[in-house]
Amino acid sequence: MTGEAFSVRSVRFPAAYGALGGPDSLLPWSHVEERMRSASNYWIVTVGPNARPHARPVDGVWVDGALCFGGSPQTRWVRNLMANPSISVHLSSEAEAIILEGTAEYVTDP
Repeated sequence: MTGEAFSVRSVRFPAAYGALGGPDSLLPWSHVEERMRSASNYWIVTVGPNARPHARPVDGVWVDGALCFGGSPQTRWVRNLMANPSISVHLSSEAEAIILEGTAEYVTDP
């Protein structure tokens, strides 16, 4: 950015932009689960104490409808989750985005 002033203006999206048709046009959950099960790398987004998002790739495994992953309590993203368990998870695919939002649970003895 150059520091120049900018204005907010209305943007028109093409008619075919986005998912049309409401919830019925979303991917079937079975497809989401298949993609999550077959992945081994995930991107997680946590929220820091300054309310800023913090994105990080993690290794994990999808088991019984939940993403299981681990990390050191010394990392920023684990500290973020301990303070605020809100999390967003997504896969790296650009062609077929899958983004899940939820709450992380700290498990010490699976």
